[in-house]
Amino acid sequence: MCRFVGSVPTEVKKAGHKVVIYLMRHSDPDYGSDGPRLLDLEAPIQFEGKLKEEGKNKIKLASCNLATEFGNMPEKSVILASSPRRRAVESSVILERTLVESGISVSRLESKELQKLLTDATLTGELLEEYGKQAEQNKNLTWMDFWINKSGDFKNVESAVDFKERMRDLILYFQNFSQETNSTIVCLTHEEEIKILAKIFGISILIVPNGGTLKMIINPEEMIVEVQGKSGSLSFEQFDMKEGRQ
Repeated sequence: MCRFVGSVPTEVKKAGHKVVIYLMRHSDPDYGSDGPRLLDLEAPIQFEGKLKEEGKNKIKLASCNLATEFGNMPEKSVILASSPRRRAVESSVILERTLVESGISVSRLESKELQKLLTDATLTGELLEEYGKQAEQNKNLTWMDFWINKSGDFKNVESAVDFKERMRDLILYFQNFSQETNSTIVCLTHEEEIKILAKIFGISILIVPNGGTLKMIINPEEMIVEVQGKSGSLSFEQFDMKEGRQ
């Protein structure tokens, strides 16, 4: 486990309320058994992917680890939120069942506003087509690298900078909700969301493995992030929020 300390954005400081958020990446999906390939330009934008059997086992193990940690909490209760993507929803069901079986009280947090904030980043339309062309020439080009550096060049797509602003709104949403309920929040989400949420606080983290969990403790004076997982190198240093471009 690594611990990083970063600064708190002004908007979060103004909210002035401590909040504890556990961000868990969905487990391993299988995109090939019931749908088109990832880079198939004819694939529906909302193509989901469902959990592999090994993915179910992985999220079960990660859930057991969280249940052990939550077992030491005085109230032993959490609020569970999830991205609307199927791979995240299926992961959240396993997490909820595991927590309940371990004696943890679980309440679901669901709203249309939250669903919009939690959906993952996507490559669509011309942006996806251009990535496909460049990926053929550069086999080491990941969609995330391409999205960060090029999404601002295309119309009618959510750029990396826009996505970062959405993640800032997500933090404030959770903070406001926590202020009303004084609850620990567990959120099933996606790797790019976890990375950018950490980056908002000036923290570059390692690749988040499927089932990996990041704990964020936010208060008006400091922000501590505990990162569990290994390997990786991608950071978001290469774009500036103010200018909106690399």
